[in-house]
Amino acid sequence: MNTIASKTYNKIMDIIKNNANMVIDEIPELKSMLENLPKNKVVCINNSFFYRKEFVKTTKNSKYLCFSKEDSKVTVFVGKLQSDIKKDWRLFDSKQISKIDLERAIRSEIKVIGDIVFILIGSLEEEISCEVELEFKKAKKLKYYPSIKEKVYIEEIDEKGNFNCIINSLVYSEELLESIAVKILNELNEEINEDNKQNIRKKVTKAFDELVKKAHIKLVLPGSCSDSGFSNSLINKIILSFESQLQKYESSLNKYFNSKDEEEKERGLIELLRLSYSFADDSIKLLKLLVTITDLKPLILWCTLFDFYKLKDEFSKIPFILKGSQKKPSLKDYREIVASVRNFAFHRFFLIDKPIEADLSDIKLNAKRLRFFGYHNKNKKTARNLEYQDQEIIEALQEFTTTTKSDISNDFWEKNLNIMKSMKDLLKSIEKILWIIFEMRCQMYE
Repeated sequence: MNTIASKTYNKIMDIIKNNANMVIDEIPELKSMLENLPKNKVVCINNSFFYRKEFVKTTKNSKYLCFSKEDSKVTVFVGKLQSDIKKDWRLFDSKQISKIDLERAIRSEIKVIGDIVFILIGSLEEEISCEVELEFKKAKKLKYYPSIKEKVYIEEIDEKGNFNCIINSLVYSEELLESIAVKILNELNEEINEDNKQNIRKKVTKAFDELVKKAHIKLVLPGSCSDSGFSNSLINKIILSFESQLQKYESSLNKYFNSKDEEEKERGLIELLRLSYSFADDSIKLLKLLVTITDLKPLILWCTLFDFYKLKDEFSKIPFILKGSQKKPSLKDYREIVASVRNFAFHRFFLIDKPIEADLSDIKLNAKRLRFFGYHNKNKKTARNLEYQDQEIIEALQEFTTTTKSDISNDFWEKNLNIMKSMKDLLKSIEKILWIIFEMRCQMYE
C-alpha cells in the first residue's frame, strides 16, 4: 500500500473512532459501562436507529461497531453478530462476537463499495436539450434549448419553408403556449384568430407535455481522483436546498412566535405548515435512501454514526411517533402527524370538522332493485347493486369529506427545526465521507 493510501486509511479510522466516541458521550449509561467494562465483555452500538417496519426493504447489516477493554484501554473494532440489536447499544460476552480488526474491515468494505453510491456526489451538468415531433403543417418539431435568450424562436430547416419551434423554458403557462401558437402562425403566414390558434393549440399542448417528460439534467459520476469535491454535486444541491428552506422556516417560526400582528402570525403558521409537510414527505424518501445505503454499505454508517444518532435523538423528542418495545421513531407516524395538521388547515373550505349523519329512519327510499352474486371484478369498481329513488343525490352528498383535527404543542415547531438541522448535518457528513472513500478507492487502484 502506498503512503497516501495508508494516510487515508488512518483518516477513515480516526473518523470512525471520533464518531463512536461522540455517541458514547451522548449516552451516559454507555459511557459508565465502558469505564467499568470487564475484559471478557464487548459493547456493540446499534446500526439502525429508526422503526423499520414498512420503511425500508433492506435488512439490517450483521456488522456493528463494537468496543472491548484491555489494560484500561478501549479498543474499537467491527463485530459480526448472529442476533439482532434492538436497543441503541447492547452488552455481549466476547465469545458471541466474530471480531474483525477495524482496518481490515475498512479495506474489505472499500473493495465492495461499488459505484452506485457515488451517484450522490455525481456532478449535475447543464440541462440537456431535447426535441419532440410537432407535425403541424410546416412546423416539424418543438425543441427545448435552455441556453437560448429568446423565449420562442423559429429555426428554418430547408428551402421548402419547413421549420422548428424552439423554446427556452418548460414552465407551463398560458402565455407561453399562446406565444408558441402566435409564432408558428406568423411563420405560416396564417391569420391570427381564435379558430387558427385553437387548431394549433392542441398540437402544441401535446408536444409541450411530451417535451416536459423528456427533459432532464445530466448527472456525471466522479471518474478520477482529480474530480474530488464537485461543488455542483447532487448531495450538495440537496444541502443547499436544506439551507434555503431552513432560512424560510426560521423566519416563519419567528413570525409565528413573536409577531404582534395576527395576520402576520397566521401567515407564519401557514408557511410553517407548508414547509413542514414538504419536509416530511421528502425527508422520509431521503432517509429511506440513506438507511438503505448504510444497510448495504456499513462503512458509511460507521463514519457518520454520530449524525445518525443525533437525528434519531431529535426525532425521539416527539413522543407520539415512538413505536415498538424500544420506542424507535416511526417516520410514517411523523409524516401522518404533520399531514393531519396541515390538511386541517388547507383541505377544509367548509367549516365542518366532523362527519354529518342524517336521520332517515322515517324516510322511504323506495328501493327499485337489488342485485347480488355479481361477477367478480378485478378492478373493484362495482356496479350499482342496490338502486333506489334519488340515489344520485345521496351519492353526490357522499362526495363531501372533512379532515380530523390534530392539535400539537407550539414546541413541536422548534423540535421540527432541530430535526431539519440534524438532517442537514447528516448530509454534510455523508458528502464528506463519500469523497474520502472515493479518493481512497482511486488510490488503491493507482
